[in-house]
Amino acid sequence: MFEFPILLLVRAAAVLAAALLAVRLLRRAAASLRYLVLATALTAVLVLPVIEALVPTWHTGALASGPAAAFESPAMPIAETGPAGIAAHHLATVAAPPARASSAPFPWGTLLAGIWLAGMAVLLARVAAGSFGARRIARRAVPAPASA
Repeated sequence: MFEFPILLLVRAAAVLAAALLAVRLLRRAAASLRYLVLATALTAVLVLPVIEALVPTWHTGALASGPAAAFESPAMPIAETGPAGIAAHHLATVAAPPARASSAPFPWGTLLAGIWLAGMAVLLARVAAGSFGARRIARRAVPAPASA
């Protein structure tokens, strides 16, 4: 549910970060060139959802698409007589990795949504504080004397 918007935000942030880096590197260039870089980046971010909807996804196969295969315990060793057989059986049972309890995946989408909401709350608090400060200044203001 959250996968598409989160990936879209990550890609948009990458495009804008690259544009801001380019503008930083072009600080001695003409203002029109810096403006062109920023306008192109903003246009790319606005067109990004359309591109993602029209262009098919491309899977490279570098990452596994499904859950990772769990380790299977090795087959039981064939019984051997003598101390070598006991040592081999002991090593086989010790070397087997413990079975992992299947746990639910970490809710990254919920975490990112919470971080976003917290950031928005901080920004709205700053806007509210500025608004109250402006109202306080307006209340304390006195009218300017009329000039004759």
